[in-house]
Amino acid sequence: MSEILKYVSKKRVNAEGLERFLNNLKHRQRVDATRALPQEAFPWLFEGVKGFRPVFEEDFVHRGTLAMTPVIHVGTNNLPFFREFNKVMYRQPNGVIAGRNEQTMEWLTGPGYFIVDPRLGDKGEIAFDYTRLPELCLPKWPKIKSNDSGFSVFVYRGLIDVMRRVSDHVTVGRAFRGGKPLSNYFILVRKS
Repeated sequence: MSEILKYVSKKRVNAEGLERFLNNLKHRQRVDATRALPQEAFPWLFEGVKGFRPVFEEDFVHRGTLAMTPVIHVGTNNLPFFREFNKVMYRQPNGVIAGRNEQTMEWLTGPGYFIVDPRLGDKGEIAFDYTRLPELCLPKWPKIKSNDSGFSVFVYRGLIDVMRRVSDHVTVGRAFRGGKPLSNYFILVRKS
């Protein structure tokens, strides 16, 4: 049994213990620990950390990070296939944090650009808003394109990911479309 399951169960999430456990790991260990969670545990974690600690924009891109510097968040979702991905975020010169998705099906689904919006979500939450696009992307990245065209409509159109803080480097999210919750959850581990 993975050690992370000491802190996450259907009956209870020990948010303080989990935060301490994850904060004491190195990046690769955090990724391995979060990937050891069974798919059914993702909703338990999302609900279990609600209101525990607020999540801030700086949890995704530190305030001192230079504009247009990529910050990688290694992700795992609860879908049956294509579970591993990255969300790469950056602060634009205007101060707004943006990001995109890197995953094996990107050639079909598109890069899925989004804006990090602290005004969305409940108190202490932040959302990734796929209905708004960044002004700029990094050199050599895929061109910014609407999430309302091509195959992207099936994945990113109208999508809002609500994010909650788990530890200093780990957040958990749930996808919403049209204000309705989806059964898609994911965990991000910031690489820094």
